[in-house]
Amino acid sequence: MVAIGAVALVAAGGAATAGASTPPEPAPDATATTPFAGHGQVVAQAAVALAGASHWTVTPTALAPNAPTPAAPASSFIAVITGAAIPTAEDGTALARVGAGEAAHVATGTSLVAADGAPAELLRLELAAGDGDSPSSTIGPPPGLYDVDLVRDILAPGESMPIPDSPAAPALVVAVSGSVTVAGAPSGSVDVADGQSATLDGSLTVVNAGTSPAVVLAGIIGSLVQATPQTDQPTTTTGPGGNDTNPQPTTPSAPDADNDGLSDEDEAAAQTDLQNPDSDGDGLTDGEEVHTYGTDPLSSRTDSDHLEDGLEIERGTNPLDPDTDDDGCQDSSDDNPLVGDGDCDGDTLSFDQERQLGTDPANPDTDGDGIDDDMDPQPLSAGGGGGGGGPEVTEAIAPDGTDA
Repeated sequence: MVAIGAVALVAAGGAATAGASTPPEPAPDATATTPFAGHGQVVAQAAVALAGASHWTVTPTALAPNAPTPAAPASSFIAVITGAAIPTAEDGTALARVGAGEAAHVATGTSLVAADGAPAELLRLELAAGDGDSPSSTIGPPPGLYDVDLVRDILAPGESMPIPDSPAAPALVVAVSGSVTVAGAPSGSVDVADGQSATLDGSLTVVNAGTSPAVVLAGIIGSLVQATPQTDQPTTTTGPGGNDTNPQPTTPSAPDADNDGLSDEDEAAAQTDLQNPDSDGDGLTDGEEVHTYGTDPLSSRTDSDHLEDGLEIERGTNPLDPDTDDDGCQDSSDDNPLVGDGDCDGDTLSFDQERQLGTDPANPDTDGDGIDDDMDPQPLSAGGGGGGGGPEVTEAIAPDGTDA
């Protein structure tokens, strides 16, 4: 079984530098019982409840300073790529500091805050309930608590990391940086390029066949820790004579007709479409909007900045803030919405300078004459400097408005 998915992992200036050198291989430990060999390390571990169909999701998340993420609706792993993150409990207590190259398991209700007043980039890896995007990505072990390890390894060119076959479920392989080939899957070798993930079963070997180091994460579902009692059978109580009294059925899960993570009852209260998992068509399910991101499931652009909520999550901007980097440029018209440089359209003029000149801060060539506003002596008059209505080709103008 194999399911390949794209993951926009690294922001500009990314975290590939984490693989610049290969750490020394640790001495063998005769008592170790890790599910892999080599110098990979378990960077996070948890007992995760699985019941029925589920699937791995890998969600890139950007943390802006002083802008905590909404509380997580389900437990998940986080792997920090750049910067550092602080998982925070519902009462505001800081639980840990997770730096670049580190990972942690965060419980339901945990929010994330960027550390050190600097932005952070991370991946959220979750075993979400429900079927995956394809049959091959759906995991369905017997209900129970399973030991789940998140393994991180830096593979030098030619190195490999074996992942033994798990009787419980397929493994997740994520190429954080570099590209790898995964051999041993029933479908044959699978290439996982930089910024992609794959869900595969079988006894696997992850190989770096490239010429530069590769940083790899593997989510491995191991042994059953504790079986979950059947909940679809009625419970009974025993009367004084030893006879069963009337059976008392357990409470079934709340119906969710469109399997979007929002129960039918909650959909009715929110006035969302019970038969459509994405009522506003913005690329986020109604459940993700309500439970994960805090966005409006009936508005495709919650913060009214002309970017759909799903696209904001993909780009790493805040769907609840029309100007994520607070530089005066709305995210939808900001050439660098996470940088805070005040240059909305990439013409090196700040928002304030454009306002003073009367030019369009969202258009690098306001008058459409082929010359960017920062180099145009008459940025509001197409052809005014060249004569005859042709393009202007006169002296440059500096960003401060003076002659260059």
